[in-house]
Parts: sequence; C-alpha cells; structure tokens
Amino acid sequence: ARNNPNSNSISKSAANEPASKYLNTESLAEEEKNKLLVILSSDASNCLGDVACEFGRFSLLPVDIDLDGKTEYLVTHGDYCGSGGCSTFLFKKDASGWRQIASAFGWVSLANTQQNGYRNLVIESKVYRPAGGWDMSSKEYFWAGDGYRSN
Repeated sequence: ARNNPNSNSISKSAANEPASKYLNTESLAEEEKNKLLVILSSDASNCLGDVACEFGRFSLLPVDIDLDGKTEYLVTHGDYCGSGGCSTFLFKKDASGWRQIASAFGWVSLANTQQNGYRNLVIESKVYRPAGGWDMSSKEYFWAGDGYRSN
C-alpha cells in the first residue's frame, strides 16, 4: 500500500494564533515513536524500492528526499488515521540517528521539483466549506534549511 494521507489542515493553530508555515504539526506518542526508531534502526534496511513496507501498525515508504542515494522514510501509523487521511512523518538519518524532519496530516507525495537540495513535498488536503461539504486543496512545501515550509 502506498502512503497517501489526507490533510484537513497542515497547521493546527489556536484560533487567535497565525498558522505556522512550517510543515511539522503532527507527533507520535513517545511509546510509538520509540517503537518506530527501533524499526528504522533495524528492520527498515530491508524496505527499499518504491513500495511501502508494513511493520505492525507502521507503514514505511522509502524515499530519497535529498537525492544523496540514501533512504529516508515517509511513515504513517494505522492509529493516526481518520476520514481525512493519516498523520505522515518524514524521517531522515543523520550522525546522531533517525530524526523526524517534517510531519503533516494529509496525502503526502514528493514533487518533481526541488529546492536547497531537497525534493519538495506536496500535501493534498480537504478544505471544509462553512455551509458543509469540502473541496480538495494541494500545497507544495520546500526545504528551507531548517524544515519544510510554504511560501
């Protein structure tokens, strides 16, 4: 199964606060994050190619976000999904281990464009109408050196 989460909104801001332009709004419970880090440090090395791998409630989609030939992962967790999609987490390995560099609630895919050495991310989401119903929206995020952000 391919990673295709849906986003009601990228930024979860309080009513009186401006929405963040950074793509890092979702988080895993500490216990689940620890389970994921174990998977990323061991079993994930067998998850290559362009098809998602399932590890319990986790789905890992291998990607090369910075075009360095090393695998990063778009990760979803079955308990973090709803009618609007799934929370999706982007994990990258550095000298200190695996770390989350972005997250969003929505259908996440890689764009054909890149900026600052990283592939752009596209988040598709539901935008709810005040009178009921919803429309699909698509927004592209670029790597700003310290995270993914929108224009």
